[in-house]
Amino acid sequence: MINACVLIPYWYQQTMFMELKGSLGNAGPFHATVSYPEPIRVFYNGTLLGEMDPLPDTKASGGSGTVEGKSRFTISDEAAFGAFSKNMVSKE
Repeated sequence: MINACVLIPYWYQQTMFMELKGSLGNAGPFHATVSYPEPIRVFYNGTLLGEMDPLPDTKASGGSGTVEGKSRFTISDEAAFGAFSKNMVSKE
């Protein structure tokens, strides 16, 4: 499970560049390296919103670790991403 804060300093039509910082939890009792060798597909309500470029490897020990990196997110479904954004803005 990843809990993260996302900063979006640059936004272009279907692409945004993000700076992520968060925590990785429930990673198990052993030391591990979590790698993201392929683009990360992002879904909302079963619909593919887009893909993030792979993140840097994350080291975990004692069940937790820290995720930090920069990534490009490319939107693949503008209507679905708009619905997602509207829903996130209206949540408390």
